[in-house]
Amino acid sequence: MTAPEAKKAWHAWLRAMAQRYSKHVKLWEIWNEPNTEWFWKPKPDAKLYGRMVKEATEIIRGVDPTAMILAGSTAHVPLDFLQDFLNSEGADSFDFWSVHPYAGVPEETDAVMRQAQQLLASKDKCDVLWQTECGFPSNADTGGWGYGGPWDEVKHAKWVLRRLLSDMVVGTKMSIYFVLNDYPAILEGGPDKGKMGINRKGLFYGGSWERKPAAHAFSNLAGLLDDRFQPKSLRTELSVTEPGSFGQIKPEALRILTLADMYTHAPAIVYWLGVPMQTDAKGGKAKLAVAVRNIHQPILIDLLDGHVYESPPFEKTGDTIMFASLPLSDYPIVVCSRTGISVDSR
Repeated sequence: MTAPEAKKAWHAWLRAMAQRYSKHVKLWEIWNEPNTEWFWKPKPDAKLYGRMVKEATEIIRGVDPTAMILAGSTAHVPLDFLQDFLNSEGADSFDFWSVHPYAGVPEETDAVMRQAQQLLASKDKCDVLWQTECGFPSNADTGGWGYGGPWDEVKHAKWVLRRLLSDMVVGTKMSIYFVLNDYPAILEGGPDKGKMGINRKGLFYGGSWERKPAAHAFSNLAGLLDDRFQPKSLRTELSVTEPGSFGQIKPEALRILTLADMYTHAPAIVYWLGVPMQTDAKGGKAKLAVAVRNIHQPILIDLLDGHVYESPPFEKTGDTIMFASLPLSDYPIVVCSRTGISVDSR
């Protein structure tokens, strides 16, 4: 990678690519997971990667001065690699920093993603953290995954919803799921370890393109919380009244995301349990208080199956609305106004 003839050839190729696609491509991602030996040999080196970003940025912006640069694309959220990069030649050559926060429980990465945001902010890079690759398998027979198990399609669907919403909780501006459909990959565990198998993180089955439950869940989420809804700080209190099959629930396992329609200002409150996913979970109950006036005809939306329900009884006291008995589970449920939401009554 550092041989002069190799760099010269790569720079020529990069310049030609930028010239060919600059009218169509405005965001360029530099490399993939350079913090791993899979993609940076003989071993990861943040300072060398920083030099690559600097050189690539100079070439791309020499062709298109308005081009934006996405750096990082790290496996997981390595703070040491980020810190070393911010002390490298590439520190002033990027617009966004991206991470691939793979984890068995999505919320496990919340804290480290916030720490990454703080590191970036310390270098005057605020609101630049993107999540550009994440995934979870739908079957135990899978390649490309090393985080325990067992896994199945229900847990897969729950994970997808929770990962994308967790990204919103910590304030990332981009959130991408990997991958669209299953594809061949080397198995990393089990009796056939090392043999060719299937990476089963796809939202669709490879070959048939049939939807998995996760594809339906993804569609439910994207269809409801589109660009109209933006994070909005609302005073909330969420507590467990019945644990269901989740046993002792720690307060920090309760997750809540508050949003508002940017046109009507109607709120949407999304809540769930950030605990290991269960296939046949017996749901619990929760009490929710929200300081908001403009929830009209409140409804509940189950993002896992897309069903819409009338809300349980609630009370209004001044600026606060109280739901004494809401369903609680290990996947997100939305409380929002019936007005402004398109509901298919079939």
